[in-house]
Amino acid sequence: MQVKRKSDGMEGTIKQMTPNNVLLLVGGVEKSASAESFLKQEWKEVAVKADPVKIENWSQHSPETNKYFFVQVLKGQILKEMFAKAKGQASLSLEVYSKPKNVIVTKDYKTRQLKIPISTMRVDIRGDDKVPPNSICLGKSSKDWCCYHFTDLHGLAD
Repeated sequence: MQVKRKSDGMEGTIKQMTPNNVLLLVGGVEKSASAESFLKQEWKEVAVKADPVKIENWSQHSPETNKYFFVQVLKGQILKEMFAKAKGQASLSLEVYSKPKNVIVTKDYKTRQLKIPISTMRVDIRGDDKVPPNSICLGKSSKDWCCYHFTDLHGLAD
């Protein structure tokens, strides 16, 4: 066990302990310390740091190839597009209710003229085989393993 004396920072390795003394190896030289000094907590255990481990193929963790990083970037792009489409949404003639959820149009629109942009934070990116119920697949990314969905809809996609 590696120990360090608090008063002067001397470090050593415990070789042997007896009721009265502790035999330490300090810089290749054996030294003795009183067991009482350990009981008075004048010494503390030092955590031995492991040698650094080299990551051989670190590029798989880089943003360019990491799929989790890509998912976050894709979510950001989707939310940015929703934000851009939502500008001017307040000028629509709508009444929005929370309990129970409801939207009422207060002005007449021609057929297919009213387009309500999607506004949700619940963007879910999954593989095609894991599509949740009550979601709309908006498209596929350039990666073959993901498709993005809206799982909670507050409007209709245009």
